[in-house]
Amino acid sequence: MIAVQLGNYTPVQALNLVVDRDALDRHLGDGVVLLIDELNNLGVPLDTDARQLLREMFLDKAGRYLAFTSHFPVSVDAASSLSELRGMSVACEALTEDSAAWLGYIPSLVFCTMAYSKVRAIASSK
Repeated sequence: MIAVQLGNYTPVQALNLVVDRDALDRHLGDGVVLLIDELNNLGVPLDTDARQLLREMFLDKAGRYLAFTSHFPVSVDAASSLSELRGMSVACEALTEDSAAWLGYIPSLVFCTMAYSKVRAIASSK
């Protein structure tokens, strides 16, 4: 679905499109910002493949960025996913379900946000 949005395809072509991750990676190059309006339309919560693709191709890559919106609260059955996110680090233990949904359940985005909040809290207490 993400690859379809990054190209100029007819509806028929889009339905039959098969994209190799390496080909998409080469096509994107450097200096790319992916803007996703209504992230929840990709799935709630994002499936493992979508999370992994966004993390590896945008959050973990130098020179690539991801920005997204969601215009309504995301209702999720996230008991196992939320506990998995909370277990990533001490910094993530206080993660709320609302914050996890706002961050798209993307592990690297959750970690960076929670770790930065913790560092900022420690710095302001000194």
